[in-house]
Amino acid sequence: IGESRSERQIGVNSSTPLVTRSLQSYHVNVLPRQTSFETGIGTLQITWSRQGIRSLHLPTKPHNPPPLNPTSLPGSIRRLIQSLIRWSEGINTRFPLLPLDLDGCSHLEKEVYHATQKVAWGQVSTYGQIARDIDRPRAARAVGRALGKNPIPLLVPCHRILNSTGSIGGFSAPGGITSKYRLLALEEVFVPQEDLSRSAL
Repeated sequence: IGESRSERQIGVNSSTPLVTRSLQSYHVNVLPRQTSFETGIGTLQITWSRQGIRSLHLPTKPHNPPPLNPTSLPGSIRRLIQSLIRWSEGINTRFPLLPLDLDGCSHLEKEVYHATQKVAWGQVSTYGQIARDIDRPRAARAVGRALGKNPIPLLVPCHRILNSTGSIGGFSAPGGITSKYRLLALEEVFVPQEDLSRSAL
């Protein structure tokens, strides 16, 4: 996403409201088409291309990236960072509808990710329901496998997808299902606690 063409290239609507809290109050570290930044849940990292967002990495351990002027980022990425910071503070937030660069993902995975994006803050769905949403009603396990490979958590909110019984299901991001509980609780969704020693998908 080039600085001068970023708005057009990833389809940001100029009417998208800006988060009022200043981005200058957070540390942002920028590499070419990659940035890491602090949020209420730790340091997140985003990578992107001309086609859209490629990945979003959840925190693995505490890390404070060095400060850098966030105006060096494309405007669409700044707005995404602002919305993620807002979300991490437990505020009901709709992320900017940026295109995703899913190059390398299968057709099924792309279908699953796009269907999962429709599950809003504070809501949950199931692997079976996502399978039905993509007209593959017998593909619940395949949906689970696809979400286990999800390269863009939060924007593709796989933490909002549960088992058909309403139990937590799996989570392949750092922290496993413990993190999944925490992300859901941040959105005021509380799932009965299970055995947290279970492995993720």
